[in-house]
Amino acid sequence: MRLARALARSWSSPPLAVWLVGVATSLAVGCADAPGASPGGGGHGATAGGAGGGGAAPSSGAGGAGGADAAPASDAGGQGGAAPSSDAGGAGGAGATPSSDAGGAGGADAAPASDAGGQGGAAPGPSIALGFNAHGQTQPKQQALCARHWLGALAPTQRAPVTIRVLGGTASQRYGSDTWSDGGGESGGIQEWVDMARELGVGLSFTVNGNESPAAQRAFYDRWVSAGAPLRFIELMNEYYLKKFATFGEPTWKCDDGCPEVTRKVTPEIYVNDILPSYLAAFADVDTRFYVILAPRKDAQSQPGDAPSVWNDTVLAFIEAHHTSLRLGATVHLYRDAGATAFDYAQLDELIARLPSDVPLAITEAGVRSDDAQFYGTQAFVEQSVDHLRQMHARLRPGDAIFDQVLYLKAFPSTADVYLAGQGGCEVSPKGAAMLTTYGELL
Repeated sequence: MRLARALARSWSSPPLAVWLVGVATSLAVGCADAPGASPGGGGHGATAGGAGGGGAAPSSGAGGAGGADAAPASDAGGQGGAAPSSDAGGAGGAGATPSSDAGGAGGADAAPASDAGGQGGAAPGPSIALGFNAHGQTQPKQQALCARHWLGALAPTQRAPVTIRVLGGTASQRYGSDTWSDGGGESGGIQEWVDMARELGVGLSFTVNGNESPAAQRAFYDRWVSAGAPLRFIELMNEYYLKKFATFGEPTWKCDDGCPEVTRKVTPEIYVNDILPSYLAAFADVDTRFYVILAPRKDAQSQPGDAPSVWNDTVLAFIEAHHTSLRLGATVHLYRDAGATAFDYAQLDELIARLPSDVPLAITEAGVRSDDAQFYGTQAFVEQSVDHLRQMHARLRPGDAIFDQVLYLKAFPSTADVYLAGQGGCEVSPKGAAMLTTYGELL
């Protein structure tokens, strides 16, 4: 409660501050005498206000090197078109504190070192976490089977820091909580993922859907916790810096498939001053780390004042203002174009230099992409994917993380995923075999 009042004094909106203090008070009263009633207890309450800075986002929106979104490549504004696997969310596992913070059922930090990851959470592991994206609702029973088969080849101590971003990517914003069943089977079953994660000792992450109300998303999170999910962190939406969000509602706005994931205009100011406070308030009693969105830049020649820079300036100001009262992290998506002779890895160094030392960076989507589906079956794709992973890994700090694309993807006839798409069994793709070897070395 003292923390809530201290935070309230730093907010720019007195009515919001007063209201959130009331929320924190009621939560504290309701949970104070209930051990384990909520994941992690009141801890670092997830209430936050907005942050200034950055100025209005240009109408062109933000692009960046990470157009992992499933929208047409013209929406992403990144380097080249989206890879066939671009819809997937990443796998997670990025905590920030190498201490021994323990979480409740799903409320733990995702720190790869020694933070406990809730029920079935992380054991001591490497300083940089690795994970995978997953299309959570695509044949969950088959995906869980394949995950057991592939990750089971790693030693338990190697698996412990791995997190699967089961809710992520465009799918996290397109499909509501009502499309998930609590049981197992092939209907988007929560229990299939929970059972797999607990059996292997890996973690899961939760991506908030900004198209549902804060209360609805909190209820959805609680369904995962009730099922025993080892949820290691919460990601606050997906790729809101893209042009399709910045220009929504304008006469020039268009999206070839209608973009059902876009239901409101989002600028950096709207994100930090409206969206983040309202959703963080709904998770005020969840003791976990909350990851906010940073934008990848288009290329090394990007200048201050372009859309990615404006987005990042604003979000970094929010982080600077609140990282001492909230457990925050930052995400970025980095996709390298197939055959590219150079990639802007320097942006990682620059983002890390601007982040407070206690705020981890998670590359929650990463991979090599091409407009040529045949490329995904080549040795060049495998080699470039491994090189991209190693290049990013070499630049990260202890507590940071990388989530490769993608664990299993039935919808596309490619081998961009770990398992050959559409196979009845669990045949490992050439990329999957190479990644398993590389993960084993890095973990």
